[in-house]
Order: sequence, then structure tokens, then C-alpha cells
Amino acid sequence: METIKPVSSFENGYDDEIDLIELIKIQWKYRYLLFACVFLGIISAFLYNHFAKKEYHIEATFFLPSVENDLPNSISGYTKLLGISKPSNLDGYVQNLLESRRIRLEVSRYFLEVFSKNINNAIQKNLLKNTPEDICDFVMNSCLNLKKKIATSVNKKSLFRLEYYYTDPSIAYEVVQLYLSTLLELNKELRITGEKDFIRILDPPRLPDKRYPVKPKKVMNILIGLLGGGMTGMGLTFIFSALSSRKKQI
Repeated sequence: METIKPVSSFENGYDDEIDLIELIKIQWKYRYLLFACVFLGIISAFLYNHFAKKEYHIEATFFLPSVENDLPNSISGYTKLLGISKPSNLDGYVQNLLESRRIRLEVSRYFLEVFSKNINNAIQKNLLKNTPEDICDFVMNSCLNLKKKIATSVNKKSLFRLEYYYTDPSIAYEVVQLYLSTLLELNKELRITGEKDFIRILDPPRLPDKRYPVKPKKVMNILIGLLGGGMTGMGLTFIFSALSSRKKQI
């Protein structure tokens, strides 16, 4: 009767060590291919960092103070009469207003002259109708991209954060400033509160340094290029090693 010889843990460990050594030998044999892939990955990351569009980040934070005016025709006036310092849904009104199409259009109108060249080119190529509404939509969506690049949030302590990402730091700064000023103007028109200055700016927007864009993220891209090139190189070394072994067997 044939007996099965058990394999000891020592033998398993020895085989694993041999396999690891073989893998290292394969990588060393094709080291120039591995180094070339890593080099190309790093070079690709540097090229992307150089040619990719740079984006700058502008942000401002503000809060809504307790209502001190009791004008009866405003939301805050009614709540003041009821003995409430600030309506519980006032944060929601302001949040919806910041995300509304109305405020985006109001802000876009200030940049019609800035993007006049883009507007004329689009009209000449029949990509844009020469109407005020369509032109404002073009500036809002194609030039400033306000719907995607503007971010608003409010935390549990009713602190609002307004953020904007854009390729030109000066325009990004003006957009955030205009959002805040337009919010005050719309308050006068819509009478959201009875106060003239119903927001208190905690952190005003600051003009960023052109030397330090937030995108592209250079260090992260270089690390991705390094890892991607290394993994690609290792994969190719295994493929070439397998092909070489198959040729020897034939």
C-alpha cells in the first residue's frame, strides 16, 4: 500500500522562498524594461502636470445672525413677532437661493463683456443664438461652469461655505464676491429677512497665488505615474519571461 508522505511546513516555506528568489531573478533579468516603464510613467506625470489646465480654489464662509428687525412683510419679521430669533428653515431658504438658477444668471451677467470674444465666436459658428437669455446661459454653463464648479454647504452650526474652482484666479475671486453681494441684493428684493445685511462673513474670499493651483495635484500624479509604471513594468517582465520559457520548451 502506497503511503502519502506529509509535506512539512519547513518544505513549504523553502518552496515559497525559492519562488520569491525566482521572481526577483526575473525582475532583475528584465530590469531595463522595468526601469524604462517607471521612467515613462514619471515622465507622463510631469507632462500631464505641465499641460493640464490649472484650477484655483476660492472659498468664503458666512453665517446668519439672529434677526433684530421685525418688519412684518418679511419672514424674519413674523418669526420675531412670535418670539423666535431666527426661523428654523431660514438656512434652507439661503441654501436653495445659493443653488438657484436665478443667482447664477445674475452673476453671469457681470461677465458678458469679459467673455465677449467667446460669445462672438460661438455666434459666428452657429453654436449660440444671439439672444440675451441664450448668451447668459452660455456664459453661465460654458464659460464659468457655475452649476458644476460652485459648491455650497451648511453645517449643523449654520455656518455656510461657498466654494468655486476656476482656471483664472481673478475671475474665481470675482465670482465668489458677486455671489455674496448678489445674495444681499436678492434679500432686498425677495425680503427673506428684514435686515439689510442679513449675512455675516466669517472668512472673506482671498485672491490665490497663481503659483499654487489646487489642480492638477502634482505630487499625487507623480506617485500614480511611479506606481503605474512600476506595475506595468512588472507585468511586462512576467509576460516576456513566460514567452521566453515557452520558446525554450519548443
